[in-house]
Amino acid sequence: MRKTILSLTTLAVLTMGFGTAADAQTVSATPTVTVTVVTTTPTVTNKVLAAAANQKTRMQNIITKGDTYITDRIKSINALITDINTSKVASSTEAESDLTALNADITGLNALKAQIDAFNDSANIKTDLLPLVQQIFTTYRVYAIELPKDHLLLHAAILNTLNTNFTTAEQRMTQDVTYAIGQGKTATGLQADDAKYTADVTKFNTDVGIAETALNAITPADYTKGASAFTAVKADFATVHADAGTTHADFTQFIKDFKALFGL
Repeated sequence: MRKTILSLTTLAVLTMGFGTAADAQTVSATPTVTVTVVTTTPTVTNKVLAAAANQKTRMQNIITKGDTYITDRIKSINALITDINTSKVASSTEAESDLTALNADITGLNALKAQIDAFNDSANIKTDLLPLVQQIFTTYRVYAIELPKDHLLLHAAILNTLNTNFTTAEQRMTQDVTYAIGQGKTATGLQADDAKYTADVTKFNTDVGIAETALNAITPADYTKGASAFTAVKADFATVHADAGTTHADFTQFIKDFKALFGL
C-alpha cells in the first residue's frame, strides 16, 4: 500500500499541469531559440561631408592666396634691391642699411610662407590660419609702407650725393674768389654770391637731414594713417627740392658774375 501511494504521488508531481504525456514530452525537449543581432553603423550625412570638403577647399584657397601675396611682395622687394645695387649715387653705408632692412623682410616673409604652407587644420581656419595670412599686411606692409619708404630713402641717398657735390662746388667758388682778388679784381659781387651759395648749401644739408629723420621714423604701424603717413615727409622733400633749385641758381649766378668780371 505504501508503495502504491508513493507511485501515485510521484506520477501526480510529474504530470501536474500537463494534460497529456505528449505535453510533458514537448516541455522536456530542448527549446530552439533564434537570436537575431541587429548592428547599426553610424553614417555621416552628405551634408556633413560636403561641409568638411568645403572647409578644406577654403583652407587651400587661403593658403594659395597667402603664397601669392608673399611671392609678389618678395618680387617687388628684389626689384628695389636691384635698383639700390645698381645705383651710382647711394653711398655704400646708405645702401648697406637699406639692403639689410629689405633682406630682413624677405627672410621674415619666407618664414611666414613656410608657416602658412604647413597649416593643415581646416577646423581652425579662423583662429589660426587667417591670423598668419594677416601678418603679411600687419607685420610687413610692403606696399603700404616699406616700398614707398625705401624708395624715398634711395632718393634721400641721391640728395646726399648732391649735397656732397654742392659742398665741392662751394670750395671751388671760394678758390675762385681768392683768385679774382689776387688778380686785382673787385670781387664784392663774387663774395656776395659765394656767401649766399654757402648759406643755401647749409640749408639744403639741414633740410635733407630733417626729411631723412622723419622718413626713418615711419614704421609699418603707420599704415593706419593711410596716404597721410607720408604727407609730412613728402612736404619735407619738396622743401629740399626747392633748396636744391635755389642752390643751383646761386651757382649759376656765380659763374655768370665770374665770367663778367674777367670779360669772358
